[in-house]
Amino acid sequence: MRDLSGWLSEHPVIQDETEAKEAKIFIDRARLGLKDLEDERVNLVKPLNQQLEQINEHYRQPRDTLRKVLDELERRVTGFLTAEEARHRQDIAEAKRVAEAAEVAAREAERQELAVFEQAKAGELGLDVAAVTLEANAKFETWKKAKRAEIREEREKVTLPKGLTRPKRMRDYETLVVTDVVAAVQVMKDSDRIIEAVRKSARSYQKVYGHYPPGIEVKIERKL
Repeated sequence: MRDLSGWLSEHPVIQDETEAKEAKIFIDRARLGLKDLEDERVNLVKPLNQQLEQINEHYRQPRDTLRKVLDELERRVTGFLTAEEARHRQDIAEAKRVAEAAEVAAREAERQELAVFEQAKAGELGLDVAAVTLEANAKFETWKKAKRAEIREEREKVTLPKGLTRPKRMRDYETLVVTDVVAAVQVMKDSDRIIEAVRKSARSYQKVYGHYPPGIEVKIERKL
């Protein structure tokens, strides 16, 4: 490495065949050195990879079997919780309807109470002001209870009861669906990861169809 670095410092540009031959020797030595390094790395890593593969294979079948069973169990529980959430939404709607009806009744009782008060002020006799007031108070109490019931229903969450861990409830999981790949790539075309993914897909396309897809230009660069 030191010899190569020194030679590069002394020859910023290769000017004749003699220097080219010297460069070729350094190239061969460097490539052989890279090959030796890679061979040594492979020899060291190979038994580790084999051991890792054996470990993975030992656990693969029971893991996959348990995963399938768990997926089916979670599918069934999801179905149950989905139905429970639908029922809970109906309960919320019913509680809201009852509270709204109770409010209408309370407001009407209040209106009647005020009307009786006005009639009493005007001197009308035979009015049971106390009964009307009690009726209005009862209607308002019914409305308050219905409103509290509505709030409790809205706060309640459908959850899977506590087992070995804390209770769980349904969550929203984001899944990206590509509806217009051209538009998406057009916006993200400057991303290195997108460009590399397109190159990789283009090579796979070429292997199948014998040519590259539109939008892919092949540039030939001559080098050693």
